[in-house]
Amino acid sequence: MFEDSLRLAVVLNALAERAISAPFAERALAGGETPHHVHDPEGLLGLDPVSAVPLRQALARLEHAPAGRARPAWALLLPRPGRMAGLRGPLEVNRAALDAGAVVMTHDGSLAWLGQRVGAGVQWRIALAERPLPPPDPREVARLLPRTIAQVAQELHGLDVTGGERPGPEPAPELGEHYPAASQALVERAWTVLAAAEAGLAQQHEVLHSHAVLTRERHLRELADAALDAISASVSWPTRSMEV
Repeated sequence: MFEDSLRLAVVLNALAERAISAPFAERALAGGETPHHVHDPEGLLGLDPVSAVPLRQALARLEHAPAGRARPAWALLLPRPGRMAGLRGPLEVNRAALDAGAVVMTHDGSLAWLGQRVGAGVQWRIALAERPLPPPDPREVARLLPRTIAQVAQELHGLDVTGGERPGPEPAPELGEHYPAASQALVERAWTVLAAAEAGLAQQHEVLHSHAVLTRERHLRELADAALDAISASVSWPTRSMEV
C-alpha cells in the first residue's frame, strides 16, 4: 500500500489546495483500472457507515467542505517495525498502518486513511487517530539524507561489501505544482536511495560472517529509514503548509 498511499496523499493535498476536482483526483489515484472504495464506519465523512462506497463520494465530501472551514494538509506516514513514524495511536490505527506500511492522515490526526488490497481493488478505511508527531521538515531532511548516504557508504566499504546491485530506474512520483520544486527533487533522490537499500537487503552475502551480515543489514536499514523519512517529508508538506 506504500505507493497507493503516497498517491492518495498527493491528490488529497492537491484537493485541499483546490488545484484539482474530486473526479480528477479519482482518476489520478485509481487510473481507471483499479477500483477504489472507502469505508467510513464512524461516519467521520458522513458516508454510509455500513457499506463501502466509491472513492469519488469520499473525495467529493472533502472537496465540498463547508465554506470558511480550513482545508487541512495531509501527511504520509511510513511506519515499519521498530519505527512508528510519528504515530501515537490508537492501537488499532497503529496496527493497520504497520500492516499496510503507510497511512495518510491530517496533520492533527482528525482523519486517517488506512488502505488494504481487496481482490483486484483497494479499500480505504476512514479512522480517527491521535495527533501524530509532525512529519520531518523537508528542508532539514534534504540536508541529512546526503550525510546518511555518505556514512552508510563508508561503513559498507569498511566491511568490504557494497549495498547491492543498483536496481533499474523506477520513476519517482510527480508531486505536482502545489509542492515546492525542492520537494520534487528530494522525493526523486529518496526514491532511488530506497530502491537501492531494499535491493541490498534482499541480497544474501553468504561469504560474510554473521557479524558482518548483521552490521550490513543494520546500515542498509538506516539508509532505508532515511529515504522513507525523506519521502514522507516531501509529500507531507505542500507549499501552503511550508509557508505557515
